[in-house]
Amino acid sequence: MNIALLSDTYLPDINGVATSTHILKNELKKHGHHVLVVTTILPNDSDYIDEDDMVLRLPGLDLKKLYGYRASNIYSFKGMKELKEFEPDIIHIQTEFGIGIFGKIAGEILNIPVCYTYHTMWADYSHYIAPGNIKAVDHAAKKIIEKISKIYGDSCSELIVPSQKTADALREYGISNSINVIGTGLQLDKFSVKNKNQK
Repeated sequence: MNIALLSDTYLPDINGVATSTHILKNELKKHGHHVLVVTTILPNDSDYIDEDDMVLRLPGLDLKKLYGYRASNIYSFKGMKELKEFEPDIIHIQTEFGIGIFGKIAGEILNIPVCYTYHTMWADYSHYIAPGNIKAVDHAAKKIIEKISKIYGDSCSELIVPSQKTADALREYGISNSINVIGTGLQLDKFSVKNKNQK
C-alpha cells in the first residue's frame, strides 16, 4: 500500500507524536508498504537532514511558546501535487491542526479513506489557554476541545487511540465511530542490554 502519514511534528522534534509517527513509518516500511510523511518545514536554524526523500515538508510558522512547534496552513498546492503523485491508498493523520486539516481535505479531494490517531488528551492541557486559571475559560476550552475531538473522531474512516483511558474519554465526548485501541510502538532494541553505554 501507499500510505501517507500526516503530522504537524516529526523528527528532529522530541515529543511523543513525532516519535510515534517515525516508529510507525519504519514498521510500515518493514512490512513492504510505501510511506510518505507529510509534516512542517524545519526551523531556519536546523541542520537536521531527513533520513530519506519520503518526507515532504510544508511551510509553517514557528510557535515559540509551544516548544518550537510549527503551525502550517490548512492547504498546500505543493503538498497536494506531491500527494497526488504519490497516489496514496490511505491518509493517516496524527494531528488535529494545520497538517491534519490538510490531510482531511486531501482525503476528500482524492476520495480515499482517512485514518486518524488521537494521540493527545487535549483537555488535560486546557489550563494553558485559561489566563490566570479562570475556571470559566478553562471549562469553555474543554467544551471546545470535546467538540473538535468529536468532529474528528466521527468523520474519519478509522479512529485509533493509544489507550483505553483515551477511548473512554472520547466515548464521553459522544463519539459514535468505532474506536481501535492500539498502543504506541516501542523500539525495544534501544533498551537492549547489548546497547548499554557503560560510561
